[in-house]
Amino acid sequence: MTKKILLHICCAPCACYPIKVLKEEFEVFGLWYNPNIHPFTEYKRRLEEVKKL
Repeated sequence: MTKKILLHICCAPCACYPIKVLKEEFEVFGLWYNPNIHPFTEYKRRLEEVKKL
């Protein structure tokens, strides 16, 4: 049985390394949540980058 882990992701640059390391032992699932990003265009830009992970 594969171990699973949920990783909170605030932005793609912060998530790259942890995902890489965690994938060695876990099936990684990301949770994008960061309502403090403004303006909304920046929020959308960061979300699109996270989707590329």
